[in-house]
Amino acid sequence: MKNLLQILLLSIYCTSAIAQINLSGAGYSQDFNQLASGLPQGWSVKTGASVNSLGNDVSGDFVATPTPTVIGANGTYWKNTTAKFKNFASFKSSLIGNYVQQASEPDRALGVRQSSTLGDPGAAFVLCIANTQAFQNFQLSFDLQSLDDTNGERQTVWSVDYGIGDNPSTFSTISTGHMTGANQVFSNRINTTLPASVNNQNQKIWIRIVALSASTNPLNAPSPTRTSSAIDNFSLSYQLMPTPITLSSFTGEVLSNQVTQLKWTTIEELNNAYFSIERSNNMLDFREIARVISQGNSKSEKLYSLLDKQPEKGLNYYRLCQIDNDSTKTCFKPIALKIEWVDSGQQAGIYPSLFSKNQPLLLTWIREETPYIEIYTINGTSVAYEIQQDGGKNYVIRLKEDTFKGLAIVSVWWNTTNILTQKILIE
Repeated sequence: MKNLLQILLLSIYCTSAIAQINLSGAGYSQDFNQLASGLPQGWSVKTGASVNSLGNDVSGDFVATPTPTVIGANGTYWKNTTAKFKNFASFKSSLIGNYVQQASEPDRALGVRQSSTLGDPGAAFVLCIANTQAFQNFQLSFDLQSLDDTNGERQTVWSVDYGIGDNPSTFSTISTGHMTGANQVFSNRINTTLPASVNNQNQKIWIRIVALSASTNPLNAPSPTRTSSAIDNFSLSYQLMPTPITLSSFTGEVLSNQVTQLKWTTIEELNNAYFSIERSNNMLDFREIARVISQGNSKSEKLYSLLDKQPEKGLNYYRLCQIDNDSTKTCFKPIALKIEWVDSGQQAGIYPSLFSKNQPLLLTWIREETPYIEIYTINGTSVAYEIQQDGGKNYVIRLKEDTFKGLAIVSVWWNTTNILTQKILIE
């Protein structure tokens, strides 16, 4: 079940980050065997790539579907000379010269046939990573394949580089000198280590396999043509960065004077600058209320505490966040503390601000008469509920139908007087 904030974030992600991947686990791999359905998530192909430019996206011209017909403009066979990015059969010695079998081969590779006007130089296979936050020690491997032994005298030099940001203006080379062409058919495994500058980045990382310089004619052929080049079995491994702190506990209590006291314990700290304590009354909008400086690098138990002298009435959600020396922020699971309605001038209170079929609302009411309650969406549509007195002057409000999710408004009335109007989130 997604709450409203998650839906908004997903909407933003879907409109601005379609061509990227999000890292998880200990590695990412791509075998390109599903290219008939199009380029994989996060991948694009470009021409005009340089050390100062991502290049021009030509992913829309990618030839996705191999067809076992006579070699033509849409052929995806190694020997076909049509300049395009294509869905090739991955290298096997048994496929040399067997074009029909190349088309039906299930093991696929992402390739390109260059020409003087397409990708020579500037052809690039590009992977976009949303960010590398909390990851380090990146190792990259892939197969670089040269796929034409009779019609590809020219030789192309491929480099591996990377850029940082939404649209990088500078790319840094990781490795270079990887050759295809010269009438050779082969698959070479390329292994390289990404520099520490890509670790723990909170912005996009672009990894490219790119032809930055024009092809050459090492065989001195009188009319040299270009080869088909491809990549396959792309693999990226990485590790989680050490956590700057090891949190043993985070607890809180309400003191007799309606002040909340928060306590937390760490058993290890490394490069920890300070703690940020954040508070919310709806689990959505957290704001910082205090900072506590770290006691320094340690492998022993450290105790911390904080008094919040002005908590809000009702439920207070507290979140502990840790900020390390390079400003990286890590937040932990929040806790909830309830402040009772003790002010006699306060006639009604509703908490929490989250409402679902399994999470009822509690109405605190100081009057003898039963209140009248309305619940409606921000568009004015009524939300069905049922109410039951829960001893004393408290009422429990339960969602009657699970038909609406999102922001809503609760309005409490006594006679013709509006006592309380409050936003809630139905999830």
